[in-house]
Amino acid sequence: MPVRGGARQAAVPRRHARCPVPRLLAIHHATRRMPGVPCIGTADPMMAFLRRPDAYPLFGKPTDGMYSLRAFSADAWLADNDSVAFHDGTRQKVAGFAARLAERTARHLLQERLEPHPELVPVFDPRLSSVRLLVLLTPAGPLIARAVCKMATGSNLADNFWRAGNMLGAVDTVSGEIRRVVRGVGADMVVNPNHPDTGATILGMRLPLWDRIKELCQSAALTLPGVRTQSRDIAMTRDGPVLLEVNYGEDLSLFAARLGCRRPERHLPRASRACGYNRENVVAGPLRCHCKERSDEAIPRAKSSKQGISTADARRFTQMHHAASKSVGNAPNLEAGLAEVAQQAAGSPVAFG
Repeated sequence: MPVRGGARQAAVPRRHARCPVPRLLAIHHATRRMPGVPCIGTADPMMAFLRRPDAYPLFGKPTDGMYSLRAFSADAWLADNDSVAFHDGTRQKVAGFAARLAERTARHLLQERLEPHPELVPVFDPRLSSVRLLVLLTPAGPLIARAVCKMATGSNLADNFWRAGNMLGAVDTVSGEIRRVVRGVGADMVVNPNHPDTGATILGMRLPLWDRIKELCQSAALTLPGVRTQSRDIAMTRDGPVLLEVNYGEDLSLFAARLGCRRPERHLPRASRACGYNRENVVAGPLRCHCKERSDEAIPRAKSSKQGISTADARRFTQMHHAASKSVGNAPNLEAGLAEVAQQAAGSPVAFG
């Protein structure tokens, strides 16, 4: 990720760099190294790692991925039949799973899987949920402009909204209260539903750790002073808030979906101008892109017929493909992405392109 203002980065106080992140157990990569972390480059050491009981619960995150494609979540190693048990109840033999990982050009970060905050389990089920916060680095300091809670449902291994069934909650940035809940998109969108797995009411609940989440977000934002518009994903865990990732800029459609409108909050244009951006290229421009009627609805139908997946799954990937091209400026490969969605839809716990 390009970061400008490197000279100021070095001047950030040390306390701002001590941000909690998931514990890294190993790196699955041929050449990448990190002090004190095992580097796994071939199938044999990967098999040895997967047979370690202390490596579980485990989460694997691709080093070159996005949208949680090709990620995996594993519960345990089963010694009796030498297999890995995944979060959705499926199993794979250690040798076969390690061989498929080794075949990939891209590699994984192998992390300790985080456990949710106990106050969230009765509502969200025992699965991890996170908050995305849009933070703007203004002359007066970091400003949290928007926040949305991302909730995983069913057998989804991640809380990305493109995954069927997942939910978004509009979060009041002051109190941490969920003010609006949505599930689905377009004609299938349902507003303010209860959680489909627990039946619990989400609307009106206050997220735990909210003050600590905001403090962590603002403190972490100062470590990248050259990135004036940041999107921080923070997990709500039993050990406190944990940083998952930072994105350069933001896809405004995620926040528009939870707000139920395409119009930004009143303070956002003012804060954007304070960051050195004008209204046209920061607020009106992206919103115009998201509101524009697209003529490429034929793309999902054509691609899905070739890849053997449903039109709905193809459309979901096409939507996030458009979002990525607007937010990042470097769209992923559509053919490869559709192939991965096909494997995810087919029930594989891991998608291999």
